[in-house]
Amino acid sequence: MTAVEETRGVPVGDLRALFDEVKVLCGGIDQHLPADLVEVQDGLSEGELRQLLTEILVHIRGGGDADGVRRAAIAAEVRTLVEAAVAARRRVQTFASARASDTDEIGPAATGGNTGEARTPLQLFPALGLEVRPVRPTPSFLGNNVQLTEGFANTLEIRFWEDNLRLKLDLDNFRRRESRDPDADELRLMLWPRGELPKDDLYKIVPLADDIASRGVQTPPVIDCWGTAWDGNRRLAACRYILSSNDYTAEQKARARRIRVWQTDEHATKDQIDAIVTSLNFGEDFKLPWPEYVRARQVYEAYIDRLDGEASRHVLSDRDETKIRQDIGKEFGIKTGAVTRYCKMMVWALDFEDYHREQDRDEVEITNRTNDLFQYFYELDSGRGEDKLAVKLRADEGFRAIVFDMMFDGKFKNWAQVRELRRVYENSEALDLLKQAHRETSRGTGQDYVSRAIDKARQRSVALRQAGAADELARVTKWLNEDATIAVLRKLDLGVLRDFRDASRAVDGMISSLVDSTFAPPQPSEVE
Repeated sequence: MTAVEETRGVPVGDLRALFDEVKVLCGGIDQHLPADLVEVQDGLSEGELRQLLTEILVHIRGGGDADGVRRAAIAAEVRTLVEAAVAARRRVQTFASARASDTDEIGPAATGGNTGEARTPLQLFPALGLEVRPVRPTPSFLGNNVQLTEGFANTLEIRFWEDNLRLKLDLDNFRRRESRDPDADELRLMLWPRGELPKDDLYKIVPLADDIASRGVQTPPVIDCWGTAWDGNRRLAACRYILSSNDYTAEQKARARRIRVWQTDEHATKDQIDAIVTSLNFGEDFKLPWPEYVRARQVYEAYIDRLDGEASRHVLSDRDETKIRQDIGKEFGIKTGAVTRYCKMMVWALDFEDYHREQDRDEVEITNRTNDLFQYFYELDSGRGEDKLAVKLRADEGFRAIVFDMMFDGKFKNWAQVRELRRVYENSEALDLLKQAHRETSRGTGQDYVSRAIDKARQRSVALRQAGAADELARVTKWLNEDATIAVLRKLDLGVLRDFRDASRAVDGMISSLVDSTFAPPQPSEVE
């Protein structure tokens, strides 16, 4: 349901009354907003202005009795709505409709306008000490030299590419379903997450938005003279995600609203545009990221330095340590949880290195193996409470030596097997198989013994769970037979009783079939 649909029943009278009401309400959250609205009203049609004002009403009234922080957030949302409306109106007024299909000049941003309308280039502006200037040296895309200008643009004034190949399937389905091209908001929603789960974020917009919120847009999108993003639609979608979300600060929103771009001139040809799109979207980027071990070590060392510095001044609480991790996360542009994970992994990585130095292993080989196995160190901390593998490794140096040796020698097929070692440790037969794997000089034979040890531990775990379930069922049965009365049951949560009743009914048939088949009396032989 749109904002307009949500407020159709509001008795606002004519457009002037609606405008006056919005001005009064805006003045209550920010004294500058009414003047800003007056500046833009003449640039919008009556329909556009009515829709904008109605959406603003929804935002303001949704805030209820807002405090100062909430009022500031509402004011930022209103300004975002105004900027979007003005940008949309400017595009309608200035972009021509025809895409240049039979000429060398591409003119892509003209799609969606009316034939005969003049096109106005999107003007870049200087910011953050950077003047609008030519990109030097002249970039080359697949052998095509393309003159580009560098400067800043308002994210809300940049258009998504209507034929983005990344969205080809979504675009084809939309056009078949709607018999038209999608508008800017519909293109945006195709890129945005479809739900709350990570799997719903098909184009990884949320992690990209987090990175942009922290560091800004690092690689400038390439736009044409009229404002269409031929490269960087995901970055553009992530910036708009930041602007629409309450999860980001005003500073982060400002970072996403004003971004650095590269812009073609009005004479860019179709061949040049095709070269840009193909080069940036199909070519390989041969830049190698730092290994995770190297990145984690940088984070860990920064954390320890900060921790030691703070601890030298006062006793640190858990809250203090959390604050330090948050600060380190901001410094490196990563989540606080990633700082915690890296620190835990590095503690084990350093133990691993120290152990193998004591075994007189080659230092270069130690470093290389630590890097190769870095993900394994996360699994060493798997489990909960006293059942954690880490607890067993700390308490038993011999067991830790076996695990470290086998990791170094490649006797685990993958890191998932390391997770199962906490079960292996609790099973004497499985542990004997693991020790045999440790003694083997052949890596392949050692891997076979590891697999057998894990299988044995899993079988034991299943048997224990089944035995535990039987004990639990016997305990509940005893309680029902001896203690359950109306008075006792009346004191229990009604929802729990209902769930127990429904669950009992659901398994009654299965239990009856098992009991009846096991204890059914023998049938007498037929007497002739």
